[in-house]
Amino acid sequence: MTRSIFCLLFVAFSATISMAQEWKKPLKAYVETWSKMGSAMARTKDADAVEKSVAILDEFWKEQVEAKSKVLDSIKACDGLELIDGLKAFSSVVRSVQFELARQFASLPKATKDRFLATKESNVMKELHRVQFARVALTIGRMQSLETASKSYQLKHLGEKIPAINVLADFLEGGEDDLLDAWDQPMTFEYRKSGKDGIERIVFSTKNPDTGDKIEWPKLDAKPK
Repeated sequence: MTRSIFCLLFVAFSATISMAQEWKKPLKAYVETWSKMGSAMARTKDADAVEKSVAILDEFWKEQVEAKSKVLDSIKACDGLELIDGLKAFSSVVRSVQFELARQFASLPKATKDRFLATKESNVMKELHRVQFARVALTIGRMQSLETASKSYQLKHLGEKIPAINVLADFLEGGEDDLLDAWDQPMTFEYRKSGKDGIERIVFSTKNPDTGDKIEWPKLDAKPK
């Protein structure tokens, strides 16, 4: 099942762009290495099996590094717009497979996740830490766009409060997609008074499903701009 998810990611992605045959094959091989890591992680339900699993994952990680190098070499052999499109496309694929592996990790039992997190020297776990940071950063970036969109909405509607978050979609570059956080969860909002000046401001929030932490923007305790 896990492998099929990664394959579906590749199929869906390849259908959206015109990929040069020269790098389509190595890109598929690259996605396959992440599929192997996802399958190995999903099979690790028992915390006592983590040490063995980490060794397997890091072997697949080496395959991933080699596959990535081949994809980039193939893309760099292209010219002009094809080169630019290839690099952009690869960047999108990388983020997709990273997030899918993080999703697989988040579905593991807590004891197993804790044991995985204790293996700090593992290349795969280092990558998952980076992905976690990237997801939070992406979510805050979308919240900042929502904050700007809310100001545009209020300007257009003479200061009227936002009735529902979906009305902001027309003011966002990504439309309704930008109403979701990096885990594809809908973000929420509320009006809250600042502790410093007492002015009511809109605050966007969501919950990190991997850690349980609440993510909010803007930070009302910060000095108002």
